[in-house]
Amino acid sequence: MNRSPYAFEHLPWASLGLAFLYVWKNSWQAIFMAKLYQQLSPSEIRAASPWQAVLLGGRVPIPVAPGGWRIARRLAELAGAPIPAHVLELLRRGRVADGAHATAALGLGSLVPTQAVLGDLFAWATARRLEAVA
Repeated sequence: MNRSPYAFEHLPWASLGLAFLYVWKNSWQAIFMAKLYQQLSPSEIRAASPWQAVLLGGRVPIPVAPGGWRIARRLAELAGAPIPAHVLELLRRGRVADGAHATAALGLGSLVPTQAVLGDLFAWATARRLEAVA
């Protein structure tokens, strides 16, 4: 700011332009990485991203402040529907796992893609019972 007397006049627009370029770069990087992951992922059944779940359900995502999950957990407990600890862990950090080797190791037959499960969930489909594997 000490080299030009007009630097303060250009500062807001330059900052806005730089912020826009940063978001633009990160958006294209995310698209590239998603396509790269699709190409390199060994699993045929892919996990659904949070945004795919939002689009399938037609819901609006609401950001939660730090510590908000503790409040949500307490409110759910008061309502009679406690949230299990592993679900809170999933909501806080998110997880994606490759189930390619699990299907053979666990003897699972046909698997349902995550997108189909989410579609059934958001359509309030009835629960299906799985037969026990002997």
